Amino acid sequence: ERRRAMYIPPVQLKKTTKIAIGELLYHATSRQHGREAADRVITGCQALDEMRGHVVTVTNLGIASASPEAVDRCLTYLKALDYVATRLDNQPLSGNVEWRNAFRPDDLNDVARLPSVPLERTALICTLANIEGALGYAAVTDGTDLRQACSHFQRAAGYYNLLMNQPVLQNVTMDLTHEALKCLETAMLANAQMASFTWARQRGTTDATAAKLAMGAHELLDRTERLAASPSIAQSGIYQRIGAPCKILGMYYLALAYDRRAAACDSNHDMDEELTRLHEAQKLCFTMQQTAPRILEFCDTSLRSQLMDGIEKLTATLGQRMKTAESDNLSIYRVKPMVDPPKIEASTIVKSMDVTDILIGGEVDSRVQSVFSGLLPKELTGPIREYAKMDEEHVRGQTKVLTEKSMMIKDIVQELETTIESLAAEQENPSTTQADKAMVEGVREASLGGGWDYLEKTSQQVLSMATDAQARLAQIQSNLAREEAEDAQWRNDPAVASARPRSFDVTGNYRGAAGRIREELEVAAKSDAYVRSLLETSKVLIKGLPLPQDVDGVAQKRDTGELLARLKALQPLLARGKKLEAEKDALLKEFMDTQTLQYVDIDKIPQEAAAQKAFFEENIKSKYGGMDKRATSLQSEMATFAGTTRKDLDALSPSEDQTRLNRASDAAGAAEKWKEMRQFQAEGIKFYNRELEII
Repeated sequence: ERRRAMYIPPVQLKKTTKIAIGELLYHATSRQHGREAADRVITGCQALDEMRGHVVTVTNLGIASASPEAVDRCLTYLKALDYVATRLDNQPLSGNVEWRNAFRPDDLNDVARLPSVPLERTALICTLANIEGALGYAAVTDGTDLRQACSHFQRAAGYYNLLMNQPVLQNVTMDLTHEALKCLETAMLANAQMASFTWARQRGTTDATAAKLAMGAHELLDRTERLAASPSIAQSGIYQRIGAPCKILGMYYLALAYDRRAAACDSNHDMDEELTRLHEAQKLCFTMQQTAPRILEFCDTSLRSQLMDGIEKLTATLGQRMKTAESDNLSIYRVKPMVDPPKIEASTIVKSMDVTDILIGGEVDSRVQSVFSGLLPKELTGPIREYAKMDEEHVRGQTKVLTEKSMMIKDIVQELETTIESLAAEQENPSTTQADKAMVEGVREASLGGGWDYLEKTSQQVLSMATDAQARLAQIQSNLAREEAEDAQWRNDPAVASARPRSFDVTGNYRGAAGRIREELEVAAKSDAYVRSLLETSKVLIKGLPLPQDVDGVAQKRDTGELLARLKALQPLLARGKKLEAEKDALLKEFMDTQTLQYVDIDKIPQEAAAQKAFFEENIKSKYGGMDKRATSLQSEMATFAGTTRKDLDALSPSEDQTRLNRASDAAGAAEKWKEMRQFQAEGIKFYNRELEII
C-alpha cells in the first residue's frame, strides 16, 4: 500500500511581506489607552516584531519549511496576537498587513492589503492549515505513520472549517473565500480517508469493510473535484493543483471499492457479483488510462507519474484476478455476471478536528503578556485593577493546563473513532480462499524466480543470442556470395567450366534457407523490441515484488475473534474519552462564567500592598477553590486515560497472516506481469536456439 501511496498534494503557504507589526500595535494601543500606556508595552511590541519575522521566514520558504517547529512559530505569534487583540477592542491599524494568495504565492499582484488584525489572524490560521496538510502529505508518502498523517489532515480540515465559520472579510485573496476553504477542507478529509483506508488494510480489515472505506474516499474525492471546478474559484489554479488529481483519484478509489467488493464476493462464493465488480473496476482503469494523461497534463510531473504508475499496478492486479475468476466460473460456478449489483455503502470515518483548544491552549509569550496584561478597561482603577489582573491570570493558567491535556485526549478520541468505525463493520471472515492461495503462490514463484533481476539477465541473453544468430547468418551469406563470385571467375576458363559443377546447383538450397532465416530474424527483431519495451514499462511494477518470506505462511483461517474482542474493549474507552472532553468543556465554561462575576468589594481591600495581595489571593481561592480541585482531578484522569488508551491502540497491530496476504494482493499484478515476460523470453530463447542450430 505504501509503495503506491497517492494523495492530494499540499497547497503552498501564503506569503507575506515584512511589516513593523509592533509599531502598528503601539499606535493602536496609544489611541485606545493613551501614550503612557503605549510606552509601557514597547518591549511586547518588539517581541511581536520578532515573532512575525519568524513567520515571514517560514512562509517565504514555502511547504519545504513545513515542520512541527514551523507550526509552533505560527501558533506562538497567533496566540500573542490574539492576546493583544483582547486589549484593543478591534482598533484598526495605522498601516496595512499584506498576504498573498496561496494558490499563486509568487504573484505580487494577487495580494490582500488591509489595516486589520483579523486579516493577519485569518492568514495565520490558513498558513497553519496548509502546514498541517503538508505534514500529513509527508507522513503518508514516506510511510512513517499513517495515524499521525490522518491527524494532520483532520487538523488541517479543522483550521479550514474554523475560517469558514468566522465573519467574512472583504477584499481577501481567492484562497480565503468560503468556496475555496470548503474545497480545501474536503480535500484534507479525502486525504485522511485514504490514509484510513490504507491503515485499515494494514490492520487486516475485511474486504467488505475495505470496499466501504474506499467508497467513502471516492465520495470525498468526487466532492472535492466538483468544488474545485466551481466557476467562482476554478480560475485560481486550484483545479490544476487539486481538482484534476481528485478526478483521477476518485475513479481510482471507486475501482478499489469494486476490487475489494469483488474480493469479498470471492470469499462468499458470490461469483455473479464478483465478475461484475471486476468488470466495473477494469472499465474504470481503462477510462483512467485513456483520460488521465489529458486531465493531469498541467499537474506536477512527479504526481502525474505516481498516479499513472498506480493505475498500471491496479490494472495488472485486476487482470490477474479476472483470469482467476473466469477460470473458477468456467470450471465450478457457471453463472452469468450480475446485471444490477447493489450499491456499495460508503463508510466515512474522518471529520474536521475541533482546533479551538489548540488556539486557546498553551502560554502566551511572557514578553507580550507581562506588559499587555496591564491594559485593562479604563473603569478598573486602583487596587481593583490589580485584582482583575490576578483573576484573569488564574483563569488563563487553568485554561492552559486543561486544554493541553485535552489535546492529547482529542487525538486519542479521534483515533478511537477511526479504529472502531473500521472494525465495527467487520464480519466473520471465512477460510482463506483458493484464489488467495493461488495468488500467494504466484507471487512466491515470481520472487523465488529472481524477480526483475532474472528478467533483466534473460533479456540480455536473448539479445546476445539474436546478435550471435545475425552475425553467423551474415558470415554464411558472405561465404556464399564469395563462392558465387569465385565460380563466375573460374567459368571464364572453358576447361574448368565443363568439369566444375555450377555454384548455384551446389549452394542453392543454402541460399534459400539463409533467406528464410533472415526473414525470420527480422520478424523476431521486431518482436524482441516490443518485448523489451514491455519490460521497461513494467520495470517499476516488477521491482516492487516482495521477498518470498514476506508472503509465506498465509494461514487457512483469518482469526478476527481477537480483533472483535478488542473492539468491544475500545467502545467504553471512546465513551470515557468523550465524557472527559465534555467535562473539560463544562469546567472551562464555568471558569469563564465565574470570572465575569462582579469583582471583590472595594471597601474590604486592605491598604497595605502585601496585605492586598494576600487578600486577593484568598478571594480568588474562595472564588475558584471547588473548580480548581475538580480541574486537578480531571487533569489526572485525562493523563491516566491517555497513557493506558495509547497502549491499547498501539497493541492493535495487524495480524501477520493478513499483512502477508495484503502484500501478496498488492504484488499480484507484478507477479502476473513477471510470468508473462518470462514466457515471452522463454519463447525467444527457444526460437534462437533452433535458429542457431539450423545455422
